[in-house]
Amino acid sequence: MNIWFDDRIFTIQQYGGISRYYSEMAAGLMARGQHVCIDAPLYINRYLANLSCHRGSCLPYFRGVTQLCQHYNGLFEVSRMHTFAPDIVHETYFREAAPAAGGALRVLTMYDLIHERFADPAGRDALSRARRASVRRSDHIICISHNTQRDLVEILGVDENRISVIHLAASLSPVSGLARPVESPYILYVGPRDRYKNFMCLLKAYASLPDVRRDFMLLCIGGGGFTDAEMQAMHGMHIPEDGVKQVSGDDRMLTACYQHAAVFVYPSLYEGFGIPPLEAMQCGCPVICADSSSLPEVVGDAAMLFDPQSPDLLAAALQQILYDSALAELFATRGMLRAAGFSWDRCVSETLTLYEKLMGCQG
Repeated sequence: MNIWFDDRIFTIQQYGGISRYYSEMAAGLMARGQHVCIDAPLYINRYLANLSCHRGSCLPYFRGVTQLCQHYNGLFEVSRMHTFAPDIVHETYFREAAPAAGGALRVLTMYDLIHERFADPAGRDALSRARRASVRRSDHIICISHNTQRDLVEILGVDENRISVIHLAASLSPVSGLARPVESPYILYVGPRDRYKNFMCLLKAYASLPDVRRDFMLLCIGGGGFTDAEMQAMHGMHIPEDGVKQVSGDDRMLTACYQHAAVFVYPSLYEGFGIPPLEAMQCGCPVICADSSSLPEVVGDAAMLFDPQSPDLLAAALQQILYDSALAELFATRGMLRAAGFSWDRCVSETLTLYEKLMGCQG
């Protein structure tokens, strides 16, 4: 089977969950004897260097690089697609216009509809228009959670018969001998902190617990440096500057952060899947997680759940798990067992089975 992935996500992300998903997908499909092409003559993504199904030039990040890559890549996209003769065209991200796929079937993966829920309910801005256009021209849509499937039906009115749910996985695993990222015991937060990520809920919970502030710092990895608004909020909550720290790093650093954390907290109001809690569980870190959207679907009974609208409930969960080593160990053990049920091997196998089913229906 000839499977074609377009350039979109590889011109947008240097690193990230979506581009990692497609790089894992391409590698797994090739390992199963499929003929795969990632069509990205120019790109910025760092995962592509390890894939033989792709040839092109990696550009450094600069302002406007995504637009440059997409314009250049689009010049002869139709010709390259015609030469490859795909059976499946899998769009990696949303676009208003795409070249005709000939006789190929179009597949789209839907990650979430957070933008439509929170920022653009009317569906009028560029991202919403592109998402809707991709949905309309797709023969079949993969959703990464049942929650995203429900949103796709409810918000965009897609027929359930056009949808399949295939869960993602995470790519981390415990590594022995990794140094602690900081000397102090710490509570871990991972990723962006703006809007629906609900970081302020964690700050409020942390600020309300004098004993916890004394015994644990709050460590954030990723998401960039703290904004002026965040610094002002911390000052207003009387959180000392040395009580909260932001760091950046690669997967090795992220693994170290998970492995040495007293607990990982994920207070997000809404997610399409929720890879960070899965990563934490893979690394043996106990998890406190918002009881919202797709997150219970991912963590099951392997995390301590709380209402993300309530800093008080998060504070109670922190107090409980940080000072009860048996409870923390219970959730760490449950988490590793739960995480073992999600793998890229399973994700790739289910996707290939879907491709074959779609091709059989077409024939």
